[in-house]
Amino acid sequence: MQKRETYPEFETRHLKFRQLRIEDVHDIFQLFSDPETMRLDGGQMMVNMDEAAQLIYAYSSFYGPAVRWAITGRESNVFYGTAGFHHIDYFSNKAELGGELLKKYWNLGIASEAFPALLDFGFDNMAFNRIEALVSPQNKGAIRTIKRSPFKKEGYLRQFQRWGNQYVDLEIYSLLREEWREYR
Repeated sequence: MQKRETYPEFETRHLKFRQLRIEDVHDIFQLFSDPETMRLDGGQMMVNMDEAAQLIYAYSSFYGPAVRWAITGRESNVFYGTAGFHHIDYFSNKAELGGELLKKYWNLGIASEAFPALLDFGFDNMAFNRIEALVSPQNKGAIRTIKRSPFKKEGYLRQFQRWGNQYVDLEIYSLLREEWREYR
């Protein structure tokens, strides 16, 4: 993949994917300091605004081991959450998909609209051959979204990651570029 000078942005019918900005610091803190959200997605809660600013700074470059966009309303610019790719392996052309929504926007169809747009961008613009999703078995919303797509469950990873002070099991799903093209 070629290095980009600007952070690419893209849209769906209702959503806009744009670079995280320092103006998002309060929303980022709210998102990553919510105990219920973090229980389903990593377990490590932010404890101050400096951590939110550091996250924004960490995702300020498009080229690197991870990319993350702010998800906002296309017309309203209301901040809904973040999504992107991490554990990017440019040699093997693969990455892990991830994202979080502010709790007040759960179950409103945002993830269902965002998910295919991210997959399109990953396969078409970032030239990934494989996209993975590692999901907590307790994250029923994420599992529902994945199961409505052509992702294949590859297995169950016992005590695969440490979230806070505990080890958690994760389900691993994957999707190949050729499968996505056939599906679309």
